[in-house]
Amino acid sequence: MEKTKCPICKQEGEALLTSEQLEKEVLYVRNFYRERLRRYVADLTDQADFVQRDITGIDSCSDCSTIYRNPAPSPDEILDRYRTEEYDPEKLEFFFRIYTPHFLKRLRYIKKWLPENPKILEVGAYAGGFMNACRTDGVKDVEGIDVCEDINRFLRKKGFNIGNQSISEYANDESADQLDCVAIWNC
Repeated sequence: MEKTKCPICKQEGEALLTSEQLEKEVLYVRNFYRERLRRYVADLTDQADFVQRDITGIDSCSDCSTIYRNPAPSPDEILDRYRTEEYDPEKLEFFFRIYTPHFLKRLRYIKKWLPENPKILEVGAYAGGFMNACRTDGVKDVEGIDVCEDINRFLRKKGFNIGNQSISEYANDESADQLDCVAIWNC
């Protein structure tokens, strides 16, 4: 991991939280959710634990006020982590079912700004809850991209159009210019 400047304006930042302070916060949050979710789900990975487990500091840019991790993993390190992540199909099925109603509400909200037959791309499709919400709501032209083969295999079995690529790789595709909506979720 590298010490970084602001990813927006490249200026120096000031520490909001040191890595030690953040580690205490992460442990508190992890324990908080483990205690509350334990009776619902046996394996709490992705609910009380996080994919990116690096404990880093949090800085605020002194020029534009952007908040960012420092030091931060490089984009290649992040892609490698997601590419090699392994997911249990039963767990993906569980999230597929519980995320669909949540994303259906979000989809219906954002459709106010979309044309009648929108072309939608979901970046980082994970368990496919948003793509399934689109299917459930009658959106015919929805596709996803994810760099994790476990996720792509799971979603292909469900009949979804899913590409094994990053957003920067997808941006070179001709169809990228024809999108009405790009959905990137962090939930």
